[in-house]
Amino acid sequence: MKCPKCQTENEDGSQFCLNCGEQLSPTAVKVSQPLARSPGHLLGILTLRAFLSILGLAVIRAILVRLPFTQGVRFSNFPFTIEVMISSVIYFIALLITIAYARSLRALWPQAYPRYVEAGTFLSALVYIGVLVAAYYTFLPIMVVLGAGAELISWFEIALLVFSILLLAWAGIALYRFLPAWLSGLRMSSFAQGSVGTACLNCGHINSTAAIHCSNCGNKLSA
Repeated sequence: MKCPKCQTENEDGSQFCLNCGEQLSPTAVKVSQPLARSPGHLLGILTLRAFLSILGLAVIRAILVRLPFTQGVRFSNFPFTIEVMISSVIYFIALLITIAYARSLRALWPQAYPRYVEAGTFLSALVYIGVLVAAYYTFLPIMVVLGAGAELISWFEIALLVFSILLLAWAGIALYRFLPAWLSGLRMSSFAQGSVGTACLNCGHINSTAAIHCSNCGNKLSA
């Protein structure tokens, strides 16, 4: 999507130009009340939202699978029980929430804590392991019901284990690189290179690092 004012190429679906802030959608509305005061504040809001959302999903699942009329539901010629369907949907939503939070964490941590970027890498790795756990609980019941053999399930588990090991190795290397700077209290400018985007303090949207204005709400991004 090209901006009619400055001719900058924007992502499809952008509400405002990332370069000049020009309105790209006729229905776009600028946010007047900032969502957060700083990147650290925004990261705290998004962390709490992700935690409460996953907690809420766990409560919803616990209620739904224990309802008397839920336990009695049976489908003829259908391999999935109502409990498996409810659990898979809940875990899939948790998977999407965790992925979105991991992306926000990677983008916001370097802005909020530029001296501790590598520590953010360690935290991101832990969140991504949470993504793998959510993926496991989402797809394992489906594989079992569809009659996947023990060998196929074992390969699925091995793949998740390998990804977990790689994530922990990535986190360990990042932490190893970070510890000397943390212990000495020195700031390393190279830490700031880990950012994957710039977060808008008005709406929380993650923009590209080249963006000057938020493509979602049009707010001018801080340096």
